[in-house]
Amino acid sequence: MKTSFVTLYILIASVISTFGQTQVQMEKKNGVYYVPCTINGLKLKFIFDTGASDVSISLSEAAFMIKNGYMSNEDLLGEERYQIANGDIAEGTKLNIRVLEIGGYELHNVEASIVHSLNAPLLLGQSVLERFGSVTVDYSSLKLSFGATTKRSDIKLNEAESWIYDFNKNKYGTVVIGTQVWMSENLRTSHYQNGKEIPFLAPDLRVDEMIYGAWSSCNGSEKNNKTFGLLYNWYAVSSSNDICPQGWHVPTKKEWSILAEFLGGEKSAGYQLKTTDTLSWISPNHTFSNNQSHFSALPAGIWNYRGAFVNKGRSTYWWSSTESNEGEAWARSLYSGSGGFFLGAEEKPIGLSVRCIQD
Repeated sequence: MKTSFVTLYILIASVISTFGQTQVQMEKKNGVYYVPCTINGLKLKFIFDTGASDVSISLSEAAFMIKNGYMSNEDLLGEERYQIANGDIAEGTKLNIRVLEIGGYELHNVEASIVHSLNAPLLLGQSVLERFGSVTVDYSSLKLSFGATTKRSDIKLNEAESWIYDFNKNKYGTVVIGTQVWMSENLRTSHYQNGKEIPFLAPDLRVDEMIYGAWSSCNGSEKNNKTFGLLYNWYAVSSSNDICPQGWHVPTKKEWSILAEFLGGEKSAGYQLKTTDTLSWISPNHTFSNNQSHFSALPAGIWNYRGAFVNKGRSTYWWSSTESNEGEAWARSLYSGSGGFFLGAEEKPIGLSVRCIQD
């Protein structure tokens, strides 16, 4: 068993989604359970291994792929050492899988491992699937199930009287998630609570020139404002400014972490946060997302440090009010096709979404 954890999500063939959970039909041969997939166009079958923590292929399989054009030397990322189940230290090679395809879905530039053994099996670790949520196996029907399975009685949309309004009279829904009350939409105000206007980021102005508060429409188009909200640099949302409606504030790093833990942790909370809107999220998001939290996250993308709008349909980021260092602040993000709810430090001048939380 390897101790390293590969940054990877797996999209499985024969997918059936029911009530937020995904079921996979496995194959059984000689007491071993297999899941089919394709690597760089080559059809393979992975062994589902409850003891493995990542994905690996054998040295002979790697040699075959290089010889037949499914892999090149440029895909090899260098040597690695890892501990196997008996405690011995084994050698391997880090591998970049350019395209991993399962069930009609693709993942690009996946880091995996080549085991330095000619007969090593192709392994798919259970802990990889656990990024979707809990994993269960029905060996009698050969069904592998993972993801959220039940609706939470402690998550509910607030009633109509709980609508809140910003300075511009924009109306927002709210949702109770555990002990927290969140907006169920992204902020789209262009003013602070005191009525002071936030400067608009003109398309010809570089983001790295903005050292004070600024906003812009998602993808530079006002028609996106109602659905996706506005994008703000961190100077607009820092705790010294009151950008949220009265009684609300930009969440701290800790408040975002409380949300993540309540929804099952960073590896799988994203599926409960994202909408199932297939017109907004680029496939394969809709296969696994269920929005059971009613948070209704949509992929607004960002404006980057060059002033360009990128990744609409593929990702969404929200600021926290917590600084990481002089030039960065903490933010949370979601990606199409992944259940992760990621924490990272982002450069303060770039434009991200804002979701307010009740005081």
